[in-house]
Amino acid sequence: MVVNVKGLVSILRDMGILREKRIPEIYFSASIEQRLSLVQGLLDQDGTISSNGNIEFTQSADHLPIVRGMVRLLRSLGIVVHEPHLNKAGYTADELQNIKDTNADLVIKTDNGEVVLDNKTLETIAGAAKGDTVTIVVGENTQLKETQKPAEKIVGKNGTLFDLAAKIGEKLLHQFEGGKAHVTLPMPEKLKGKDVLVIYIDDNGLCKILNHSIAKIGAEDYIRFTTTHFSTFAVVDKEEAEALIKAQNAAHVKELMQSAKFKVTTTKTSKKSVKVQVAAKSSKTMISDIKSLGYTVKYQFYRSTKKDAGYKLRKTSSKNSFISTKGTKGRKYYYKARVLIYDGKTLIAKSGLKACSWGSRVWNK
Repeated sequence: MVVNVKGLVSILRDMGILREKRIPEIYFSASIEQRLSLVQGLLDQDGTISSNGNIEFTQSADHLPIVRGMVRLLRSLGIVVHEPHLNKAGYTADELQNIKDTNADLVIKTDNGEVVLDNKTLETIAGAAKGDTVTIVVGENTQLKETQKPAEKIVGKNGTLFDLAAKIGEKLLHQFEGGKAHVTLPMPEKLKGKDVLVIYIDDNGLCKILNHSIAKIGAEDYIRFTTTHFSTFAVVDKEEAEALIKAQNAAHVKELMQSAKFKVTTTKTSKKSVKVQVAAKSSKTMISDIKSLGYTVKYQFYRSTKKDAGYKLRKTSSKNSFISTKGTKGRKYYYKARVLIYDGKTLIAKSGLKACSWGSRVWNK
């Protein structure tokens, strides 16, 4: 039986939903009861409850307008939204931009786990795509690249490698520019019942331990961690890997400090004292990278009346600057600094004074 409703086409056209599946604007200013009723109706049609108890609302990729509307509707009711979720690996720049515009996260589910890209990460990826298709890869049982071979013993026989990658054409996107990805991976079979570490493996095979948690979903254990970039990760046996990582990091830091160059700059303070500051010449991120490995960095500041000799220690500090408050008026002083790296209370590396270029200032008070 066919039922004709006179004027329905005109009404749907006026509401902007004649050929587009979306929530009409009028609903967003409706009463709480009306908005809740709409949410209930949408969930009755396209909602499910996942194995971990979350409510999921699923739409095909060509129905993103209704996803944006659902997110807006739920947030107007004070409900926390962790998605939208597109169950595929390839996205166009426009699709990513549409998801970003909802101010929600993107959940990518694969056979090997789940990756949640926050809104800032979506903005970075969409900006880098420039019209190309973006492929998100969550791969298990990958191989270390030749340059990553120093991590081979740390991964060991029981460790499992995971590749997380965003491919734009032939190019790989690594950094999220302030964004984050929240990763959930199944506990590897060989590591069930053991203490594990989650490690990030850089292109040179250097391993960094990441904070992680264990979550039980159904009867299975899953590992959760957060990262600020795509790369190679591994879940490894803590007992086997911990000492090897510590030794690798210590050797890496010693090597860095042997070749590092530093420079001192001086500025006059409002009270006519001298502010002395030291920074790495060779790499702007070197000190922060060392700290991210769990080491403590301290600085020793020296002063002399000669450029090339006679430097005496003036201050040891956890900051990379200090204020020199005493001097002889009219005398020119030269400043240098050492950088010291500690593992707990143990000094493991330090720079030499010759590795630091001097800064100078005439004392004028």
